[in-house]
Order: sequence, then C-alpha cells, then structure tokens
Amino acid sequence: MSSTSRKWETFIPNAVFAVIDDQANASRAVTALVEAGFSEDRVTVWRGEEGKKEIDPTGKEHGVIGRIRRAVQTMGSEYDVIQKFAELVGQGKSGFAVGYANQDELASAHRILAEHAGREMACTSQWMWRPLGKAGADKPTS
Repeated sequence: MSSTSRKWETFIPNAVFAVIDDQANASRAVTALVEAGFSEDRVTVWRGEEGKKEIDPTGKEHGVIGRIRRAVQTMGSEYDVIQKFAELVGQGKSGFAVGYANQDELASAHRILAEHAGREMACTSQWMWRPLGKAGADKPTS
C-alpha cells in the first residue's frame, strides 16, 4: 500500500479522516474503499515521519500562510485533532483522508474505515472539523 500523491494542505475540505494501527487492516481498508467506488485519487494514506512532515502540524512546511492558519486553528479543537493525527502517523500508524462528495459517501467512508479498525475519526466540511462517533450510530452530517 502506498500513499497517493495528494499532499496535506493546511485544511482538506469534505474528507473523512481516520487512523488505522495495523498495516494489514489499512491495506484492506484501501481495497474496500476503492471497491465501494472511491477513486484512488480520493483515498490518501500517510505513514511514518515522511507522512508526519506532509501533515505539517506546525504549518512550517506550508510557509507563512500555513503558520498563520495553524495559529488560527489553535483557537478550536481542529488543532488538537491535527496534532494527534500527525503524532500517530509519525509512530507508523496509517492516517487516512477519504474525499466525499455527498452525505452517502461520507457515511460509506466512515463505515468502511470503522470496519477496518479506524479510530480518531473526524470529518471536514467546507469550513470545519468535527469528530465522528461509531459508524451506524447516527448518519453523519457535514
């Protein structure tokens, strides 16, 4: 399994995020997402120190605008989510971002990641982050 060429931006709208600890589960999750109709360019996986650097929890790698955006993010829970996500990816866990176009795709990505032991799950809409509970407990909304 390899990550796509999609780079982490200071904010990725309309995506479901998760961390999967086990490499085999992560590989199966990628396969399940593609089989469910998510194109490979909408499934991004980061892992290791290189992945952590791409996530760039300080904003340093994204220049002045990236640092300003991260500073603004410290005012809400988004910053904590990014910090924890980057830390787990740096430890060798697989960090996922799955782009979605509508509520059904959001629910499908959430369910598939949860079925493959996804944790620390959250989603973004156009302007905000929010945590996701257990898949199927409620229909996620953006």
